Amino acid sequence: MAGRRRGGSATTAKRSGGRSTAERSSSRAAATSKRTTAAKPKPKTAATSKATATSAKRSGRASTSRPRGAAPASGVAAGLLGGRSLADPHAAGGQVVLRGVAWGAIVALAVASGPWPLAIVLGALAATASWEIAGASAETDYPVEPVFAAVLAAALPAAAYFDTAAAGAVVVTGALGSVAIAWFLRTPGTPLMALAGANVAAWGFTGMAAAGPLFTWRVELGAVVVLCAFVAVYDIGSHLVGVDASSAWEGPVSGVVGVGVVAFAAAAIGVPPFELDGAASFALVAAATLPFGPILASLLVPAGESPPALRRIDSLLVIGPIWPVLVGLYVQSL
Repeated sequence: MAGRRRGGSATTAKRSGGRSTAERSSSRAAATSKRTTAAKPKPKTAATSKATATSAKRSGRASTSRPRGAAPASGVAAGLLGGRSLADPHAAGGQVVLRGVAWGAIVALAVASGPWPLAIVLGALAATASWEIAGASAETDYPVEPVFAAVLAAALPAAAYFDTAAAGAVVVTGALGSVAIAWFLRTPGTPLMALAGANVAAWGFTGMAAAGPLFTWRVELGAVVVLCAFVAVYDIGSHLVGVDASSAWEGPVSGVVGVGVVAFAAAAIGVPPFELDGAASFALVAAATLPFGPILASLLVPAGESPPALRRIDSLLVIGPIWPVLVGLYVQSL
């Protein structure tokens, strides 16, 4: 009897142990099934597919778009009008020098051909730069009318050589037209005069920069040659050194040194109206104003923008309007 009890207990324990083993196996199978289910990707709904496609599309645009401030990928105009190292950080030093030499050759040929070819060349450059400024302002609070700005910028150099009163008429017409355009373009909350000022700035700075050499031509041709030489040498020196420089001031300093060399050569050759003292004084004026042209150009467009035509004319933005006034005063004092 005791033996049967012990046998029965053993059998019961064995059966109980068998059930525990089966339960454990069942639990493991359930856990494995749960992990497999969790690992399986969820079926895509229409909303999920649309969100994925939109994200991929945005990613594609971001990877293929040109970074703001980078040089245009191609184009003859972009190649000739490329800017300085601060404006075009992706350009190699050799490319920058070649662009400067090419543009200098175009301006030299225009000067040798007469005032009207020079007015056409500088007017076309000013018009392109104003168009670029207007295009860069399209997404800002103060949009500029591009056609109006380009036409006025192109008209100023020709008017400057034709007659001082004609240039004044262009400026007055432009100012009034800018106010009228601002009246039609402004949105609620946009100050009228601020928008008008943005339109004036788009054509005023570039147009007056291009008009400077033509105003000077009416006084003395030699001063035009010296001005163009100052700007060309400053640009090349600033590019050549500044493109690989570790500090922002190294390029402008190199350009100023080049200006000093040109001034010495002009005084030695005797380019009218400059004598030794006059050449030194005008070299100081150029050294003090030329570096501020690119800074002013950067203020005319949103941060990071580097329009190539604007960067080609930027050195003239400050010195251009000042030069003919100083030359006129200097000639009268002789």
